Amino acid sequence: MDKAGPFLNNLKNRREFSSAQFTDGLRQILWGLFKKLVVADNIATITTPIFESYHTLNGSALFIGAVLYFIQLYCDFSGYTDMAIGISKLLGIKIQPNFNYPLFAQNVADYWRRWHISLTSWLTEYVFTPLSIRFRDYDKYGLILAIIINFLVVGFWHGAEWHYIFHGLVSGVMFIPVIWKGKMNKKIKSQNNIIPTKEELKNIPVTFVMFSMLMVLFFSSDMKMALGYYREIFSLSFFQFPNFKFQKLIAFLILFTLAIEWINRNQEYALKDLFIKNNVVMRWGFYYLLIFLICLFYIAPKGFIYAQF
Repeated sequence: MDKAGPFLNNLKNRREFSSAQFTDGLRQILWGLFKKLVVADNIATITTPIFESYHTLNGSALFIGAVLYFIQLYCDFSGYTDMAIGISKLLGIKIQPNFNYPLFAQNVADYWRRWHISLTSWLTEYVFTPLSIRFRDYDKYGLILAIIINFLVVGFWHGAEWHYIFHGLVSGVMFIPVIWKGKMNKKIKSQNNIIPTKEELKNIPVTFVMFSMLMVLFFSSDMKMALGYYREIFSLSFFQFPNFKFQKLIAFLILFTLAIEWINRNQEYALKDLFIKNNVVMRWGFYYLLIFLICLFYIAPKGFIYAQF
């Protein structure tokens, strides 16, 4: 999603070929392809069977399934947008980034500033801001009401089904502690250290698990499935060993991807300014490694998750 004004100006303005921008576009396409074809599509070979037979699995297996789906959705959707933005760069068109490493968010507000930025920016301008002005006399209660209505719109945008509506409602309710503590508009500046800070070690895992659990409402086919899934996760079977096979190779691919994104998390996208950029042999070796992994782990093509919305 992009505003018509800036996008149409891009089309109207004279565009000149830039080798730097063209190369940048190819890099972003490569990273998008890797996230989609290698990570997201291979995770789907695990999550799809889990969702289809969730009623036969224990709580720990379903918890891992929700975590994996969160990563799958991110790699699928951000991979798609990386490819779209990369192609636009080849054509000399600049499109605003749509993700800012949301898996490393440190609280609810921070997450929504990083996830699907084009949609959240549009909703902030046309839904949340007018509502917050309308309810400003009610102080924090007005802000909470504006947030909840805003995210109910997000739920309806995904589909007029109860599990999507509850996904939006819960997303809004999750803001209440942040608003109550006065941290709604406090932007968290990401550190560029490879070793995470104490705050990052404390906040990132909690936020990650919260949104992994929220994703149950997103991927469920209906509320019956969502409630059954939650019921098993929060049962004593959560403390049992997962009763499904998890491929170690996919775990490696996930960790590899997250490590690259973590190291380069202050860049527009993970390959924008590689830490090995000054070493031509290592840089091109890394590119060829990604291409090799794409060819090696490419499986039957799967559609983009967000193509249904």
